[in-house]
Parts: sequence; C-alpha cells; structure tokens
Amino acid sequence: MRVPRCALADSIVTRNGNNVIRWLLEGDAAIRWQVLRDLLGSTEGAVERERRKIAREGWGARLLARQDPRGTWGGGLYTPKWTSTTYTMLLLRDLGLPPSNGQAQRACSLLLDNGLRPDGGVNFARTDRSETCISGMTLSIVSYFRYDDERLDTIADHLLEQQMPDGGWNCRHWCGATHASVHTTISVLEGLRLYELHRRRKIQEMRKAQRRAPRRSHRHRPYEEAFRRPLVVGELLQGQIALRTGAPWHAEPLEHAPCLAGPEVVGNGNGVQQGEAD
Repeated sequence: MRVPRCALADSIVTRNGNNVIRWLLEGDAAIRWQVLRDLLGSTEGAVERERRKIAREGWGARLLARQDPRGTWGGGLYTPKWTSTTYTMLLLRDLGLPPSNGQAQRACSLLLDNGLRPDGGVNFARTDRSETCISGMTLSIVSYFRYDDERLDTIADHLLEQQMPDGGWNCRHWCGATHASVHTTISVLEGLRLYELHRRRKIQEMRKAQRRAPRRSHRHRPYEEAFRRPLVVGELLQGQIALRTGAPWHAEPLEHAPCLAGPEVVGNGNGVQQGEAD
C-alpha cells in the first residue's frame, strides 16, 4: 500500500520539526524526491523510490499522458512554443523524470531523426542551417535521458566549433552577431554539462569550453552582472530572463547559477557533482 504524502511528511517533520520541509513534502513527486535528496540527505533508495513516482502521478504523469500516438507533444517537435515536444521534454527533464522512461526515449529518437542538420547542429525548421539554442537544448535533453547515439557526439562537436571569441554562444552568430547571448550560452552550457556526464567523451575539451564561458562572457554589458552574480540575473535582465512562473523560456536564476559557475560545481540532475563522476 502506498504511503500517503502526509504520512511521509509527518514521519520526517516529527524528527526535525521543520514546517517548510513538511510543506514541500506535501507537494508533487517532482518536488518530494529533490527534497529528500538535497535537503534531507535521504538514502539513494528512498530518493529513487520517490523519483519513480513522477511517471505515475502528478505533473509528470499528466505530461506523459498528453504524448500523442506519433510520440510528440502539441502536434510538433518545436512548435507550438512551450507545448511542443522539445519544451515538454525540457520540462520533464527539469522535473527529474527517470532517464530510462520509455516515452522519453521515443521522443529523443524523434528529435534526432528529424532535427539533425548537415552542419552537425539541430533545427526543426525547413532549412539546412542549424540553430544554436535548439542544438543546445536538444543535446541537453538526449544527454539527460542517456540516449545512446553517436549523433550526440556530432552535436557536441558542432557546439564546440560555434563558441565565440568572448567564450559564449549566440544563435545569431551566423548573421553577424559579435558577442554572446545569455539565453544561447545557458542552453549550450546545459547541453555540454549533461553530454560530458553521459558520454564521457572529450572531457577536457568540454570542461575547457564550460569554464571559458562564464569567465569571458561577462565582459559584455548588460550581461556583466548576470555572469558575475547569477543569483540576481532575473532582476538585471528584466524582459529577457524572469523568475519562472510556468513559461519554460522564463529562467529561474537559481536553476542556471551552476551553469554559470563552471563545470566543477555543476550536478548532473541526479545529485552527482561532476568531480565525483571522474
């Protein structure tokens, strides 16, 4: 018999008397497993038991139930924005859906089969030219879900080639952009971070690229404070990056702070720091 959420909360709050912890543990499975891992230091078994519930109940189950017979969400791979396959998979990644989930694995295949372009990047528009933001997002998705495919290597190599002299990335580099974009750089850093941990390939090159981005891109205003003090990025880049309220493109500063801090302090979405994975 499944233990009710309130019983889980009661058993833990009884030990530490923390009402905030109780409130969090009464929430969705996507919240509870991270509370157990990050705030309570629970055993790996307890964390994974709670995490597996994401596919069976709450937000994760509701999203999975909306996958259509073709394996997509919203009727498309990248459009409509926010409800398409790409953005739904990003959200499932953020919720912590276990990587082995079969529905997610099917979607990874669709993204690679339909998105890879001749230049090595990804785009879902009718063009042979890839798009750097989409390439970074796709790499982060398929890497997080541990999809075993050599095409991940192709995308990662392409993104390394696209790094700009200031250390960042910009999806408009092809048409004359001269310095990095915060949005594009974050998308690529997330992809490279998860790729490194999943594929264990070109580790030194991946880490060098990740280290270079936060240290160099801050030279371009108004991004200076965003990269130097990522916790205030929402305040400094109003209209570009805001506190997350539901729309996936609105970035949570605390979520992206590890990417901007560098590879040595970035986890893999499973509670493992990069230094521990060596």
